[in-house]
Amino acid sequence: MSEAGSGSPSDLHGRRQLALSAVLLSCAVARVLLLVLLGCLGAGTGLGVWPMGEDRVWVRLLQRSPSPFGLTRAFWEINDRNPLSPWWYGAVRPLVLDPAPSWGLYACRLAVSAALAVSVFILADELGRRRRTRVAFLLGLGVLLWDFSGYYEQITWNFYGGLTLVVLSVWSYVRYLDSGRTLPRALAASLVLHALAIGTYTIHCGAPLAVFLLALARPPSLLSRRRLIAEAVVDAAGYAVLLGAFVAIWITTSRPTSTYYALSLGRVSTQLLASLRQLLWHDDFTRLGGHLVGTWHIALVFVAVAGGAALVVAVLRVAQRGEPAPTAPIQEDRAGAEEPGRALTLGLAALALAVAVPTVALESTSAVWLPGYRARMIHQLFEPVVGLLGLAALGALVARWRGPSSRDLVLTWGLVTLCTAALVIGVDYNRTLCALTANERALRDGIAPLLERLGTPAHVLVQLDERTRWPITDEFSDTYIQTWFWRSDVHMRVLSADPPPDPGWARWWRVELGEDDVGVRFAAVNAGQEAVPWSHVALVRFDGERVSVPALVTAADLEGLQVDLRRAGPILQAAGGRAR
Repeated sequence: MSEAGSGSPSDLHGRRQLALSAVLLSCAVARVLLLVLLGCLGAGTGLGVWPMGEDRVWVRLLQRSPSPFGLTRAFWEINDRNPLSPWWYGAVRPLVLDPAPSWGLYACRLAVSAALAVSVFILADELGRRRRTRVAFLLGLGVLLWDFSGYYEQITWNFYGGLTLVVLSVWSYVRYLDSGRTLPRALAASLVLHALAIGTYTIHCGAPLAVFLLALARPPSLLSRRRLIAEAVVDAAGYAVLLGAFVAIWITTSRPTSTYYALSLGRVSTQLLASLRQLLWHDDFTRLGGHLVGTWHIALVFVAVAGGAALVVAVLRVAQRGEPAPTAPIQEDRAGAEEPGRALTLGLAALALAVAVPTVALESTSAVWLPGYRARMIHQLFEPVVGLLGLAALGALVARWRGPSSRDLVLTWGLVTLCTAALVIGVDYNRTLCALTANERALRDGIAPLLERLGTPAHVLVQLDERTRWPITDEFSDTYIQTWFWRSDVHMRVLSADPPPDPGWARWWRVELGEDDVGVRFAAVNAGQEAVPWSHVALVRFDGERVSVPALVTAADLEGLQVDLRRAGPILQAAGGRAR
């Protein structure tokens, strides 16, 4: 069947695919409007999410490095991996820093979610021989909505950008295969996208595996088994060579890192199963679902689920409007034009393995990136894809009992359920992000007037109310306060009740409060032995909404915290910090 002519099946479906991609992007915009609307109604949602946790490290790098080249060098000095990551941040610098570090990074995360969703849709549509478009669309919608995790920072945004490149690389290769290997530009584009993906996030290196499996699963012509395997190996080798060249350059240019990047097969026996478990169902999902049920009234959960399901079904109806009748494969005479559902599931299984195997391999052999640590970087893609594969298996079983038509019903309504759950949990996740941002803003605003009355450099010790959430370790406290005020002469310690999470922090973890003529030791993160005069220190309390400076602080007030009170009497303060 010819693909030429404006009325050919290829052109008609191309326009249909473009229209559905636009629907997905419209869904991304509609979800943002939904969050804003719910926020206006008092639900606590919206776009008021600013950089948190490790995001602040990037904000500080952007503040200190006005040029793109300076940013890349500064990043390489502290973290010599993922060399293209700073270029992503450099590209969005105005959005992140102007007029102040605010919601711009969150907007980047939402935009990347939309791009990943569209790329997954067009890949799934291609894998399904363009005859499982409804399922491909629902999968893309599920990916769009599954953008929550245990991370409250947005640092995953460019890693998911790299994952989008992986999906597009696989899509380009599938186009090359399905053309009967007559589109060399598609192969070249796939290789370029693969190189960009691993440069952005090295663990996105599974394209050689995907290419090998797809070459076996989608032969463009009748080939002997030996010839088929040979071509699969040759194709995968091109991607593997690119990966090997990248690793060689990385090793050559990276700094000495002792055992930080060391991997050990001896850990596989204790970490492999845990990594697989966290990959298939992360503790984050249990925690996020529990938070939803525990903080929302059960009636509200019911309404949210019912409303979410109605929205998803409405979107599906819009997406199906004007859908043409199923057509035959574009190239009817080619071998491998197997049943589209089977082609789709085999292709998605290859994609899932390609993104999961490098992650599991790292988590199973590393003493730094333990099970579940890096799985968060692929969950937005992996969970919906695995959900679809599970539904496909269930549909195949049901089809034996109720007939072939029941398979599509299982797939459709199973994906509708997945999208509904993701939508509702995502709203609650956004509400948590907004609450944490409001919490941190209140702390910043409460500290600001104190800095005007403290000596330079200024040190603020923060005692949190037990109800106040502070989802970061004290390692980032200095980075926080310095990005809040664009100053390097201010320091902050959040007094912790927990022992140091890293043994290397033990030497400065406990703050020593000395006599008036001695001062405070370890008033800054990773501080030396020199004490800071009390005139430069303010010890404040924060209840989540307001900062207060207690006039009198006794040993009982500090009980249970990682603090050593080495003075005979209490600490006396005025409103602006140490006064007498």
